[in-house]
Amino acid sequence: MVDQPKVCQGMGNRTVMTDASRTGVGVPEGGVGRGGIRLLTAWGYPKAPVLTSPRSFVAPAGGVLKSTVPNKEPSVSDETSIAVFIDFENLALGVKEQDRANFRIDLVLKRLLEKGRVVYKRAYCDWSRFRGVTRNLHAHGITMVDIPENKISGKNSADIHMVVDALDLAHIKPHIDVFALLSGDSDFSPLVSKLKENNKRVIGLGVKNSTSNLLIDSCDEFIYYDDVVRMAEDAPKGPRRSQGKTATPKGVVAAKEESAIAPPAPPQGASKALGRPNRAPNTGALSKDLDGQTLKERRQEALLRLAQIVRSLERDYEPVWGSMVKQAIRRVYPGFNEEYYGYSSFVALLEDAQDQDYVDLEYDERRGNYKVRLQPE
Repeated sequence: MVDQPKVCQGMGNRTVMTDASRTGVGVPEGGVGRGGIRLLTAWGYPKAPVLTSPRSFVAPAGGVLKSTVPNKEPSVSDETSIAVFIDFENLALGVKEQDRANFRIDLVLKRLLEKGRVVYKRAYCDWSRFRGVTRNLHAHGITMVDIPENKISGKNSADIHMVVDALDLAHIKPHIDVFALLSGDSDFSPLVSKLKENNKRVIGLGVKNSTSNLLIDSCDEFIYYDDVVRMAEDAPKGPRRSQGKTATPKGVVAAKEESAIAPPAPPQGASKALGRPNRAPNTGALSKDLDGQTLKERRQEALLRLAQIVRSLERDYEPVWGSMVKQAIRRVYPGFNEEYYGYSSFVALLEDAQDQDYVDLEYDERRGNYKVRLQPE
């Protein structure tokens, strides 16, 4: 037996709705409803409701509306959004116990930027005890929440403020995918659990010797500050293999000096995937720029930055794609422009990095993109 339509009033217009249990979604009929939907037919008819706006929808057999707008190019909204909460006192004391220099917030933010866009940064502390670091934190765009120590209660109210702000942000900013909690305090374990209940990914970061195992086990991923510093100290400082001692990669011209002929053009479609036209890098005169660097020195800087980014991405992704490297390098170095370094496109930079023995490239015909691997030492 067919369900009878239900009659209801909405927005001053008479509308007829079929039973949602039959279709999976209520389909109105006979007027104009919310969202600019022009109501064409009821359930059981061959046509489907459409929007009067440019975005159109169709109701398939199961009754679930799906967008018919073609897939758009990847944009900022496609990148992971990260909110960073810093329990500064815990980190500063942990670093001090290891007889290290001051806490390197620049290295920590760089590591997180390799994972996504950092859209929110707050540090909590009684800043009267750490006045020497406030200028550096401010330079990195971190909002410093000053919580004076309460000597009467003996409680760390900075932790409480941090928990409240994190939960509040999780509810009012649903576009934030990842919460990075910089602390080693086990008191934040319930916060981690609550964020995961709300479908948020949680990354923890702390000093190895002063971090609770309970907090480590609660997080989806935990990064040791010690490893971040060690990775920075061990970052590539030149080609992975000596020039002229390696076999020529398949399909690629052997490594050569800048004065030699330009590298070959990438396979058709590779440059398009990375957003640049197919052109060889500019191998003109090595004149000095306003900053006193020659073109050769600028290219060396670009190749080192590229190698460092690829090295970090290889820890999180397999495989690493050229477009992924391009996004990460521009998050970490917002002013990065391959043309400043003498390359006409990002593809040209990747190919020169291969020719100079920094990375290996493998072109994927199906995706029209390069797989990038750091060359073994």
